[in-house]
Amino acid sequence: MTQIIARRPLREILESLVELIEGAAQLSRGSIALLSSNGKKLNTPIAPNLPNQYSHAVTGLEIGPCVGSCGTAAYFGKRIVVEDIYKSSLWAPYLEIAELGSIRACWSQPIIGAKEKVLGTFALYYHDTQRPSEEGIKLIEEASHLAALAIEHAHAQEYLDRSAILFEHIPIAIAVTDENLVITRVNPALCSLTCLTQEALIGHPLTEAIHWSTDVYRHLIRPPDNERHTVCELEYTNSQQQHFYLEVKGMSIRCSDHLPLENVFLFENISSRKEQESIVEQQANYDFLTRLPNRHNLQSRVDWLISLCERTKKKFAIFVLDLDHFKEVNDSLGHLAGDQLLCQVGERINAHVRASDTFARLGGDEFALLMTDYEEINDALNHLADKIIQTFHKPFLLENDAKIKVSTSIGVAIYPHDGHTFTELLSAADQALYQSKESGRNNWRLFSSDLLEQAQKNAWILQQLHQAISQNEFSIHYQPIVSQQKSGQICFVEALLRWQTEDRTVAPEEFIPIAERYGLMRDIGRWVREQVFRQIQCWQQAGIHIPVSINLSASETCHETLVEDWKNSLSRFNLSASSVIIEITESLLLKSSKGINVIHDLDQLGFSIAIDDFGSGYSSLSAILDFPVNAIKLDSSFLKNMDQSQRSLAVVESVIQLCNQLDIALTIEGVESQQQYDFLDTTFPLYRYSLQGYAIAQPMNIEDLNTWIQSRYPSSSFSSSQQ
Repeated sequence: MTQIIARRPLREILESLVELIEGAAQLSRGSIALLSSNGKKLNTPIAPNLPNQYSHAVTGLEIGPCVGSCGTAAYFGKRIVVEDIYKSSLWAPYLEIAELGSIRACWSQPIIGAKEKVLGTFALYYHDTQRPSEEGIKLIEEASHLAALAIEHAHAQEYLDRSAILFEHIPIAIAVTDENLVITRVNPALCSLTCLTQEALIGHPLTEAIHWSTDVYRHLIRPPDNERHTVCELEYTNSQQQHFYLEVKGMSIRCSDHLPLENVFLFENISSRKEQESIVEQQANYDFLTRLPNRHNLQSRVDWLISLCERTKKKFAIFVLDLDHFKEVNDSLGHLAGDQLLCQVGERINAHVRASDTFARLGGDEFALLMTDYEEINDALNHLADKIIQTFHKPFLLENDAKIKVSTSIGVAIYPHDGHTFTELLSAADQALYQSKESGRNNWRLFSSDLLEQAQKNAWILQQLHQAISQNEFSIHYQPIVSQQKSGQICFVEALLRWQTEDRTVAPEEFIPIAERYGLMRDIGRWVREQVFRQIQCWQQAGIHIPVSINLSASETCHETLVEDWKNSLSRFNLSASSVIIEITESLLLKSSKGINVIHDLDQLGFSIAIDDFGSGYSSLSAILDFPVNAIKLDSSFLKNMDQSQRSLAVVESVIQLCNQLDIALTIEGVESQQQYDFLDTTFPLYRYSLQGYAIAQPMNIEDLNTWIQSRYPSSSFSSSQQ
């Protein structure tokens, strides 16, 4: 016991114990074999007077019901006495090991620690057969008891040493207090956190070191048998005015019945974690560019507001707005300028928003405003919508002193009249926005039942569009365009897309705007191009050379690979670009710099470029002078009024003369009656132009077109004549 108290190494203590017992039990040799950490094998025995080769031989033996004296004693936790090793079944597999130690008898006593745990074995060995006396049994029992005390004391001391090292070096600040929250022990981490020495902390109330109320600390304390620990996150400023976020845990412990109750508090600095959480929250809920709330953030606020308004029966509104012609800003000035504009729009509108409202960026150039409770919401939203539009009257000043003026279109939906969920309300506001753009932009529209009906119709069309190609619901009809000359020779045919669902025919004016709006025109345009090119190939293989015009949507020109796609299609079908006329709208030339570049590239490939519906928009004669335009198709509205309006007649005559002088092919659209045909023939008999309309031929499928051609024209009419 003196050696245990003196904290000598465990091996020295156990060696001394073995030698002590060997001296008491004459003619014996002793050993103590501890179990491995998993309790299944014997470690190298402590046996100062046994041969080394014997110790090495038994090291690592797995304990079991028939593993010599020690292995069996450890397995069953009972004393095993073998008087004659050579007659014992326990030793039969290990006789060679016995010979190494020159032993004939072995008594082994398990070393039992706390909670009846087997720690190892104490054994006495003899050269001759030996039966233990009563004194011998008592001796090995006492020896194993002393060994157990030494082993458990060593383990406890090792645990304490490790705990002390952990207490000193753990980065979590720890304070131990008495029942009155007076500090009794602290670790260096707490001193570092508080910027106070141990002397300044020990003996003082914890509430003075870390200034929280006694109630907070009392709340943290839990009885030691309660596995649930209260955790608090609190802010703390130390004596050097350094600010931290701390996660605090507390518990009450009593090491033994005769020791006083102690409280242990752990203070973990979670400032970095809180900073990361703040960054993650910022990224999850706020737009990276404008720092405005994002769509996810807006939806959370709307969902909360809906639950509130369900109880209070109040209303709120959602505004959805985007910038008119923002794409042209990106195309002409670059995306950096576009980003600057978006940030300034956010700042300018946010200045007019109340603290209770939310202005968010949904993505791209689309924003949303959540307008909360107003008693007279209709008057309020009228005022706010007008104010937002007015904020765009002043130009935006970008870097390099570039000034840009843009307008906005707004759609508004009101809860609960226009929807009961975030998705429904946003969809309603989006539909109203679409209508405000259709009605001229730079204004706002409130969602209505008419818009709801249109929105439902558009939703149905959009859903059906996604499957139209795969379900083979699209088809191509062709409408001939003929010369005004008496021969009526075919100049070209226009490819017109038709859509027939299971239920009805969907007109192009119904589905084309939706396809453009939701980015489906690229796939549809590719399908049309493939069908038309295949038909041209079939005609040419049959010796028929009729050019075909294809409408190119402005939205298709946004795709980087468009020109390459057209070029590849020509190659795949072995066609010349001169077989195809590409029809574009004048707005594409006037508003889209990217579209203009695409048209130039297509012209370089050899395609003819025609302006469709010329005169229907804000036409500019410079378009036909500055851009590679080979043909013009005059809008049908001029022909309708020409016989009654001298102004319309003058415009048509001017366009015909201009095109003839510039050698630009002209098609007059909308010839729907024989009267119109005769009027043109009588009024402009000497000019070159072509005619398109139902009075000439209606759009028809390819079979009907071939029949129409064969019935009306001799084979000589199949020429390569073009406009």
